[in-house]
Amino acid sequence: MTRLLHGQFNARPNLRLPSQLQNVTAPWPVPNCLVTETQRYSFEKCRSAYYYLRQLRPIVQSLTVDATKTLVQACIASRLDYCNAVQHGITDNLLQRLQSVQNAAARLLTRTGRCEHITQSVLRELHWLPVRRRVEFKIATLVFKALNGLAPPYLVDDCNLVSRLRSAVSFTCAVPRTRIRLGDRSFAVAGPRVWNCLPAAMRAVEDYEQFKRLLKTHLFD
Repeated sequence: MTRLLHGQFNARPNLRLPSQLQNVTAPWPVPNCLVTETQRYSFEKCRSAYYYLRQLRPIVQSLTVDATKTLVQACIASRLDYCNAVQHGITDNLLQRLQSVQNAAARLLTRTGRCEHITQSVLRELHWLPVRRRVEFKIATLVFKALNGLAPPYLVDDCNLVSRLRSAVSFTCAVPRTRIRLGDRSFAVAGPRVWNCLPAAMRAVEDYEQFKRLLKTHLFD
């Protein structure tokens, strides 16, 4: 399913779909279907998150900061993070809608007014990456798992280190070429690109928990 959501078959024309998907026909052209579904999914995320924010607002005054943070993390942040890798490369308009949800959650948690501007420093104090960075975080961790044999085979096949000696030592991934713009959003392309932008020392880390800590610090800077 990750392949379909990312338009993976557009990145590599000779890709063979799993047998259970070979007979599936789309009611409209697949690239348009993917863009439409991503937009609808983003809108549904925003609507669901705002619903829970309205439910939480009357009761947060009776809760401690830690309890409020736990509720916001469970009801809002988890929804923003769910399957957010498919949102790589979405339009700035959609991204800003999702960021507005996170900002509203930050206002609720910090007890600030609705008109107050949420800065990067406020999100940093909450240890929250901005939405765009959260997408990059998810993709980078998926690539790490794929390179270390911790991910499903269909993701492992999409992450290959460059065979040149110097690139192999620096853990640089090969980035396949695409013929259409939607193909750049596929995991086979977006994953290696995000991975290659990380510092070489971070790409060489072998422990997953250490990698996540370094990655979050890097994305905050």
